[in-house]
Amino acid sequence: APEGLLAAGASALRGTSPPRTSRLKPAEEGLFVAVVDDSAFSRKIFEATLLPALGADAQRSKAIGGTKEEQVGFISFALGLVDASLHDLPPPHRQADVVLIDENLALDGDVHLSGSYVLARLREQGYVGVACLASSCDREQLARLMAVPGVDLVSPKPFHASALAAALLKAHEVKQLVTSAHATQEKRAPFAEKLVSLTHLEGLPHSSIRSLMDVAYNNATEPSSPSSAGKRPRFLSASSVYAKLAQLEKRFQQSESTDQVCHSLKGVAKTAGACRLAKEGQAFSANP
Repeated sequence: APEGLLAAGASALRGTSPPRTSRLKPAEEGLFVAVVDDSAFSRKIFEATLLPALGADAQRSKAIGGTKEEQVGFISFALGLVDASLHDLPPPHRQADVVLIDENLALDGDVHLSGSYVLARLREQGYVGVACLASSCDREQLARLMAVPGVDLVSPKPFHASALAAALLKAHEVKQLVTSAHATQEKRAPFAEKLVSLTHLEGLPHSSIRSLMDVAYNNATEPSSPSSAGKRPRFLSASSVYAKLAQLEKRFQQSESTDQVCHSLKGVAKTAGACRLAKEGQAFSANP
């Protein structure tokens, strides 16, 4: 759509800043499907064919978009903040499992809002469900729409209800599997941040970094013998920080419990630090 025609709709959407919502597991009565299209005929077709084919929740699912208020308010509807009549809903707010957005939303025959823009705003507000853009454009334009960030599917108009429903259900199934895998991973490994960050070592002389990294490879509590001076530190597979980090990474990747390794790593790190401090104290005493 022409850039100038999109400006009014875009500015209206910028004024809409619904709070972030979390996607809840679909109720047993069916998927929550939200559709926005400016054509009354298209909305009727969606509700008569596609929603039943998806097994949609008839109480929540709806095709809206006949007015500017509905087109702009679609974001809040898809996020579960309002119902299809744009009336506020109490929490918890359930996001739509599937949204289908007309790419060229028009009023009185003039396109004023892009479906791609609506989708971008939805993703910004935290929408994580399946997103499909629909358009009556040619194959080349449909291919360009597939490159739109955040889109899962692109459908031509008119569409084949059973084929589109099958594709949307498959995309929803994949989303469910990914969400479940992430939830399991977070449950098993609650630490979202990196265990070790070495960015603060940037710019330090190599000799300084080497002395620090030696501790990770050699945690021996016994002072180094004169004969070992200048040699590469021994790799103590059973007790080094390096070895413990390797064990931790392996268990994490295999989704095994990391509690014991973390506890051991903490003790080894403290021992290594204490050993390093003791050696530096000895060196300072000898050459104050």
